[in-house]
Amino acid sequence: MAGDKTNKNDASSLHDYFNGSFDATKYTQEGSVEVGEKLDDPFAAPGEDGQKMLRYFDGSDAFANLRKTFVSLQHVPSGRSIFFKAFIENFVENFNPSWKSEVLYGRPDPVYIYENTTRSFSLRIAIPSATQQEAYENLGKVQKLAQFLYPNYTKLTNPVTGQPDLEAQTISQSPLLRLKVMNLAQKAQNGDLDLEKKPFELFQGYNSDSASAQGLLGILRNLTIEHNIDSKGAYIKASNTILPKLINISFDYDVIHEHALGWDEESNFSNEFFPYGVAMQDPFKKATQENPGMSFDQIIEKIEQDKKDAAKAQAELEAAQSKFRNVFTGAPNAKSAQRKLDRNKRLNEKRGEDRKKAYSQAEIDYLNSIANPGGES
Repeated sequence: MAGDKTNKNDASSLHDYFNGSFDATKYTQEGSVEVGEKLDDPFAAPGEDGQKMLRYFDGSDAFANLRKTFVSLQHVPSGRSIFFKAFIENFVENFNPSWKSEVLYGRPDPVYIYENTTRSFSLRIAIPSATQQEAYENLGKVQKLAQFLYPNYTKLTNPVTGQPDLEAQTISQSPLLRLKVMNLAQKAQNGDLDLEKKPFELFQGYNSDSASAQGLLGILRNLTIEHNIDSKGAYIKASNTILPKLINISFDYDVIHEHALGWDEESNFSNEFFPYGVAMQDPFKKATQENPGMSFDQIIEKIEQDKKDAAKAQAELEAAQSKFRNVFTGAPNAKSAQRKLDRNKRLNEKRGEDRKKAYSQAEIDYLNSIANPGGES
């Protein structure tokens, strides 16, 4: 029903949910047996009537599903997406500044006038199959990618009948795509850099959204499909029907920038996270925010003066510490000086006790001499 159309964004999310996972056994018949279970007829070909399929587990499926290591292409007009495991054989990114040159009389060099900067990718992906069923799905994905290269049409209204003309139609939407290659080709998220985060925190927080809608808007300039039947062979699916075991696709992709990119009067780039989403500490930006209204030269002068002031303060601190240490000879620091004080106190106390004993003994000897003048005891 026309009134029950699903929102394109919702459709895109649903399509990602159902197609953004990999399972080599997706197209096996129900009742597939687990590994080790006895087949109904061990001599029958897999998939024949009455014959269960041996369930197969592919490690590359698990890795792609768990770590989201895949390449996606979304067809913008329909919101549909396809996903390929990231068996990337070639990935080249090009930034191409365009300059117009004008030769002036008497000048050795031409005058260059900047025009624009374009961005493009050259990508080659291997699409291997572990089973006939995966080969079938791979062929279907490549088929869908080929369909993405054609435009959307709408039927024209017949001026006589007022009804859509079944024979006359016109292009309503161009076949724009979104390419996402993990974090290396993605829509750069704009925002302010958190200047208070430490480098380790920035590194820990770096990740990428796997949704195909986060891909780079652009156009596919060409698509080359290699079925590799001569070198890798094919599965014989049925009479006059084969499934390539390995397909390679290659294409060139031109990016359409969705936001203006460049530097402003305060030497700030328009998107700090372009193009890979990496956040790095920017001492210059932090310095300009902490010193508003100051020029670059003034900020540098202030930083150098702060360094001198810090060095002077450190020298004064070290001089004070040295003076304190020299209060007690041989004491390298305050703790050792305190230990020396405690030791001297104990020695003085011991000497005081020895003196008391000596005075007591002298008094006893004096009294004895008075009591016994002749020295008799």
